[in-house]
Amino acid sequence: MEPMREIEEAERVLATGRRVLADRLVRVETHRAACEDTKGNTGEVEYEVHEPAWPEADGPMAEAVLDLLQQTSVAQEWVAALREQNAQRRAEARAAAEAEMHAAADRRVAALRDWALTHGSERVRLLIDEQHRSWADIAADEYILAHTPEGFAELEGSHSVKERTKPTVEDVIALREARAMVEASGGVLSDPKMVWVVIYREATEEETEQGLADSDGEVVAEKYSATRLIVEAPNGERGEVFRRVG
Repeated sequence: MEPMREIEEAERVLATGRRVLADRLVRVETHRAACEDTKGNTGEVEYEVHEPAWPEADGPMAEAVLDLLQQTSVAQEWVAALREQNAQRRAEARAAAEAEMHAAADRRVAALRDWALTHGSERVRLLIDEQHRSWADIAADEYILAHTPEGFAELEGSHSVKERTKPTVEDVIALREARAMVEASGGVLSDPKMVWVVIYREATEEETEQGLADSDGEVVAEKYSATRLIVEAPNGERGEVFRRVG
C-alpha cells in the first residue's frame, strides 16, 4: 500500500473507531446452540450477541491504530459490559428454552395419558390411576403396538439390520407402500427404509467345532429383505418395526 493511502486508511479507522466508541455502536449476531435439560429433553437456544462494530483495518498502520483504540480503558470497560450482557442474554434464552422443553414434554406425556385412558389396556389404566411411575413406558409400548401397520413387527432375539444396497423391484414397491403409510399416519410413522435383516441363533456344538460360529457363538438362522418403519408414541418413545418383502 502506498504511504499516503496507508495514512488515509489509518485516519479513516481512527475516525470510525472513535465514533463506534463514542456512540457505542454494536454489531448484532444471532447465535444458536443445542441445549439439554436435566430430564434429557433437547432443544435449541437462540440469543443475540452484541460486539463492538469496529471497522475493518487494511494495512499495518491502520491495524495499529485500531489496536490502540481497543486497548483503551474505555473500550475495555465497554467490551467487558457487552460480554456480561451477552452472557445474561444467553442465560435468559437457555432458561426460556428449558421451560418450553419442560412444557412440551408435559404436553407429550399428557397426550399419551389421554390415549391410554381411552384406548389402553386395563393394566395401564389402573397404573395411571395409581400414579405408578411405570405407566408411561407401558402405555408407550401399547401405543406403538396399536399403531404398528399390519404385517410389520419388531425384531426379536439376536439380529442385525443393514440398509439395502442393491434393492429389487419388490423392495422399491414395498418402500413406496410404506411411504404412503407414513403420509397417512399423521406423524405417527416415519423414516421408511429398505433394509437387509439377518437373524442369528446359538450355534450347536457341532457347528462350533466346525468353526461356523461367530465370536458370539452364533450362526445365521435366516436373512431376508424387509421394509423398516419407525413408530413414535406421543411422549417421544420410538419403536422400529419391519415387514418382510416377498
